[in-house]
Formats: sequence, structure tokens, C-alpha cells
Amino acid sequence: ALLADAYYCLGDLNKEADARRLVIANKATERDYERAWSAEVRAGRLDHGEAALREAIAAYPREGQNYLRLGKLLKRMQRPNEEILSVLDSAARLLPGDKRIIDARGSLLFRMRQYGPAYKDLREVTDANPTPFNQAYLALAAIELGYFEEALEAIGAALALAIGVYLMLR
Repeated sequence: ALLADAYYCLGDLNKEADARRLVIANKATERDYERAWSAEVRAGRLDHGEAALREAIAAYPREGQNYLRLGKLLKRMQRPNEEILSVLDSAARLLPGDKRIIDARGSLLFRMRQYGPAYKDLREVTDANPTPFNQAYLALAAIELGYFEEALEAIGAALALAIGVYLMLR
């Protein structure tokens, strides 16, 4: 791992990723796996990053964060929604109540036109950690389900949050 860290400090992402793959071949720790997939993604080799994350999941199957990371990477790679949903469901089983997972799954379910489950997830995450984006998704899911009053409330909340962010950044 020291060689990979040295390459990282020097900014040589290709050599860093190669060194990390060597570390993984020799009984890697969870942190080694994290560094390996991260180096691959930074180097632009998303398919290698996916492989490293899948290796990490195989080595540490009870580490829910790796499933969340894989779900986000698969989305970035424009993989099928069903594949991403399966990974996020695995993450949710390992880390029940994790709002990042619920948020990612809720917006994915909305894009899949599964409005009932999307609404449930989005309602949970907006109650705990509202953002303009999850409020907007909640409003759209509510409209699709015919919950028009709640949709108006969510639209108002999304707008208020967005204005607040704008004013903070000004």
C-alpha cells in the first residue's frame, strides 16, 4: 500500500491503480479495497473501479457502504436501473435507515416510474434531510399518485430550500 500511496502523492493515477491491484492480490484490507476502486475511478477506468468494488463486496459482504458506492458508480456508468436497484436494495438491507441509500433508491425508483415505492422512500428522506432535489422528486411522485396538496407543499419546500442555497452562495 505504501507504493500506491507514493504514486498517489506524485499524481500518477495509472501507477497508483496498478499498485493497488497488486495489494488486493495479496489479501487486502477493507481500506486497501477502498483505495483501489477509488484510484481506478479517478483514473477514468470505471469498469476497473466496478471490478474493484465487486471484489471488495466479495471480500467484505457485510460492508453496506460498498454497495452504495457500487450503486452510484453503476448509475454513472449508465447501467440498467434494475441492476442499480438490486445493489441499492442490498445496501439498504445492510444499513437500514441510511438516508443516503434511501435517497438514492427513491430517486431511482421515481425514474423507473415506480411512484408508490419512490414516494415512500422520498417521504422518509425528506422528513430527515430535505434538499431541493429530493423535495422536487417527492412533489413529482405525489403528483403521479394524486396527492396534490402534498405535492404543493413539497414544491414550496423545494423552492424555499433552493432560494436559501442561492442566497447562501451569493
